[in-house]
Amino acid sequence: MQKHLYFVCPTDHLETIIEATFKEENYYYSSLGNSVSFEKDIISEINDVIETNNIKEVTFILSNTNKLILDAIQHESQPLVIGMKRFYYDVIRQKGEIKCF
Repeated sequence: MQKHLYFVCPTDHLETIIEATFKEENYYYSSLGNSVSFEKDIISEINDVIETNNIKEVTFILSNTNKLILDAIQHESQPLVIGMKRFYYDVIRQKGEIKCF
């Protein structure tokens, strides 16, 4: 059975959908809006999980109605979620870098 690591936002509640859709051994890493900080310690922990569980595939997944992303885009200057200014800044910066073809 293939093993898969999903990076998910806990506000999306996608785990049950993933479990019902993909009948493999699924693992999850949760972070708000998939705002993972890839610092040395975190990378080491993720790598340990991947190696220990022989995970072959990794996917970052967000709902297209993710409340944190939508809030960051809609309230660029005044975050509604306290303590999320850096996250909002990153979303807004990345929004400007996205090119539509």
